[in-house]
Amino acid sequence: MKIKISQRKSFTIFEIIIVLIILSIIISISLLNINKKSDFTNLDLAINQLKTHINLTRNIALRDDKYDSENHLWYRQRWTIKFRNCINNSGIYYIIYSDTNGKGHPNKSESIKDSLSKKYLFSGYDCNPSQDESKYILLSKTYGVDRVTMSCNHTSSIGQISFGNDGRPYYKLSTRPNQAYNYAIKTPCEIVLYSKNKSRKLIIEPETGYIY
Repeated sequence: MKIKISQRKSFTIFEIIIVLIILSIIISISLLNINKKSDFTNLDLAINQLKTHINLTRNIALRDDKYDSENHLWYRQRWTIKFRNCINNSGIYYIIYSDTNGKGHPNKSESIKDSLSKKYLFSGYDCNPSQDESKYILLSKTYGVDRVTMSCNHTSSIGQISFGNDGRPYYKLSTRPNQAYNYAIKTPCEIVLYSKNKSRKLIIEPETGYIY
């Protein structure tokens, strides 16, 4: 008994159209996922870089005890990461410094260098870094961050975090004598970066300054 097997040598026009439609849907979904991933990539890079630099600030503070019995404002020199607006509110950036000259206006010589790039974590208000200044502190220009909020900020600026040599974080440094431990953070501080209606968050614990 012979079994006949019918073979079709080509697709019909309808089948080709169906295949093309399916391929178009798959490609569209893939492109959408790629675009979504791209939206998150810069924000993830920004929050990871910020976490690294906050940890750097804290670690330096742990090793650099600023206490000076002859200086009633010694705590003004605590290592600090401070958020700033670029000129004309054209962006947001941050600097890391210790106010060693006591003038309250940090300059490049009071900031630190990134351990990898060997560039200062400092920029002027124009947000156009020179060759020895890091571009990775420019949250808006480098990563597209358009807003930063801090739950522990009680000032008119975007905010800052300073660390004592015990790791304890402060949201502000007093300008009055003998107030070294004023303005310590009492509850977990949330730092949120925003970009295109997306956000990423860091939390800094009080007392220890642990960051996650």
